[in-house]
Amino acid sequence: MISKLSKILCSILTVVVSCMLASCTKPDDGSETANPEISFKTNPMMVQALAGTYTAEVTANTTWTATPQVDWIRDVKEGDEGILNFVVDANPQTASRDGRIRFSVEGSDYTKDLIIRQAAKRGEFTADPSEAILSVSGEEVSVNVTADYWEIKSVSESWLSAKKKNAATVTLSADVNFTDNARTASVILTDGDTELTIPVTQERDDAYFKNASTEYTRRFVYDLGKIVTEVHEDRYVVVNDHLSYVYLSYNGPVMGTDKPCAFFLYALDLTGNLDLVVTCAKDDDASIKLVDTEITDKDIMRQQYADLQRNRPEIKVLGGVNGDFFYGQESKGRGNLLHGVMWRRGVCLKDEFTGGATCTVFARMKDGTARVMSQADYAERKNDIWEAVGARQRIMDKGNILTVADKALEPRTAVAVSQDGKTVYLLVYDGRRTSWSNGANYEMMGEIFKTVGAYDATNLDGGGSSTFALVKENMSGTEVDHYSVFNKPSDGDERKVVNGIAIIQK
Repeated sequence: MISKLSKILCSILTVVVSCMLASCTKPDDGSETANPEISFKTNPMMVQALAGTYTAEVTANTTWTATPQVDWIRDVKEGDEGILNFVVDANPQTASRDGRIRFSVEGSDYTKDLIIRQAAKRGEFTADPSEAILSVSGEEVSVNVTADYWEIKSVSESWLSAKKKNAATVTLSADVNFTDNARTASVILTDGDTELTIPVTQERDDAYFKNASTEYTRRFVYDLGKIVTEVHEDRYVVVNDHLSYVYLSYNGPVMGTDKPCAFFLYALDLTGNLDLVVTCAKDDDASIKLVDTEITDKDIMRQQYADLQRNRPEIKVLGGVNGDFFYGQESKGRGNLLHGVMWRRGVCLKDEFTGGATCTVFARMKDGTARVMSQADYAERKNDIWEAVGARQRIMDKGNILTVADKALEPRTAVAVSQDGKTVYLLVYDGRRTSWSNGANYEMMGEIFKTVGAYDATNLDGGGSSTFALVKENMSGTEVDHYSVFNKPSDGDERKVVNGIAIIQK
């Protein structure tokens, strides 16, 4: 009985004490808490030496007002619930400093200080070295930066790259410098208040590019890598917006020995007003025969271009290369019969691969693209062909250089296309002239095509047939002497051939 009474009395006492405490914490009139409490997530709060905006998290059981106690803390504003925003000026001193933001409660003597501890200024904003020198190849260099805090503000040239590696280092790198001169740029760093400019110079060195003289041929030689040891003569010519050619005479390792080599390479964009046409003697389809017992006409490429130009005044013949292999020993009963197929203006003039399983096809399709085709591809897609010339050994397949057993160095002509079929490359490699050019094998041609980004490539007739021609400036192209042959045919003079590829302007 006594125990039960004791429990009742204890309960009553607990309720009374709780009520007394509640009345002490909050007045009956509904005003603010009589015992305010304010605390901070971090106190003291650390800030950078640079000027900046900061946020403090505040926990309180009452409303409050915050006031900076030093002039370098400013713009103190209450944000969302429990958040204080403020701005600090940069610390001009080489020692850290403390400032305070005082929190007070209206109608109360209660205050609470948030200590703002600002880092010391490290000293002068500097870079070491003050000017960066990059090699011609643009390898990464490091620059040490002294500052409390810094960022990369800008880089003046697109060929230059700058990256903040860590709080004390910026790394600089560049594209290879293929230009004619050393080039300059700058990187601007900022610490928030001031800017620091790092001048950058990238060197230039002809020897790095084996003495190539143009930006394009320097890129070419750089991409070819070890194939070229020294450039003797080079040329890059833009014929028009969609046609260019490169000429390179050089020494390079050929079959284990350093030998002279020379080639010419057209690059043709089919998306513009240019196209490809298959040529023949007298621009006459009837010149193409289907059997050896009849004689297929042949002529030099310059004459084939002149005949094409006279017969089709609506186009302009710019130049081109020779075409398919043919059985040309008339004295032995061969009638210049083509090895492969031939199409002109959507008409098939020869549909048989007389040269056997090695034969391939280069075609300009009706959709305006160009393709290198196997015999199986040809059988499947021949109704889509507009112009086509026969070819033989495949050099590249889907971007890969093929290995061919024949390693002989010969004068060569070859054709390649881009993956989308919109760019065509026509290559003539001189040979059989040991002091001028020793010729190429299929893999050497593949390396050149891969350098320019070709996807598929095949071999055309070579030897004395290889011809690289271009119309002379301001000439109509209707006469033989309106065209120049740039390569050096191994026969000494141009060889008469059955067909070729003409680059035309529509």
